[in-house]
Amino acid sequence: MPSRSSFCGTGSAVFPWGHGAEIEGLVSLAQLTHCPGEERAVRTVREIMRPAADTLKISANTSISDALRKMVSADGGRLLVTEGNRVVGLITRSLITRFIQVKTELEEEPG
Repeated sequence: MPSRSSFCGTGSAVFPWGHGAEIEGLVSLAQLTHCPGEERAVRTVREIMRPAADTLKISANTSISDALRKMVSADGGRLLVTEGNRVVGLITRSLITRFIQVKTELEEEPG
């Protein structure tokens, strides 16, 4: 399982879920909040999470444009970043948008 620091500070309200080094899926605060209060004591995270299929994973070497395409095709706003079989991080559509914004601003600065 990736370290907690891999997911903290990203502004993401989505968290990986699994056992040991195996991530089974992603669960969001929105998914937890939409679960009725009386059901929270009996439902499991596995029942409400989005399974971590290959459609939710990308290699750490994947280009930003390919990551965005995969997010669109997976109908999601985030992907698990992997190196081999190990999850090393999480990338979101909003992080990519921010990266592009900062990159554009830096390129526009007078040299």
